[in-house]
Amino acid sequence: MTRTTKRGLLCYDEQANRFCLQLTDRSYAMHCGESIGLRVGSHVMWGRLEMDRAGWYVIFSASGDGREAAFTLRNTSYDAQIYW
Repeated sequence: MTRTTKRGLLCYDEQANRFCLQLTDRSYAMHCGESIGLRVGSHVMWGRLEMDRAGWYVIFSASGDGREAAFTLRNTSYDAQIYW
C-alpha cells in the first residue's frame, strides 16, 4: 500500500470539539491515535494526536529510545501534515 502525505492547516472546530485538517479540496476530521506532523520552523515533527479531559495534545517520541514528550494544542491553527 502506498501512503501519501497531505499538507494543510490544522484548525480547531468548536462545534465538533475536535481538530480538522483543512486541505485544498476538503476538510478531514482528526481522531485520537492518528499520526500527524506539525511544522516547527523549517522542520516537521511527527507525533500522535490524543485527547483527554484537559483537551487535545500531540505525543512526540524520540527516535528509538522510548522517551516521549507531550505538546498541548491550543484552540488555534497549525501548519500540519498527515499520512493518507
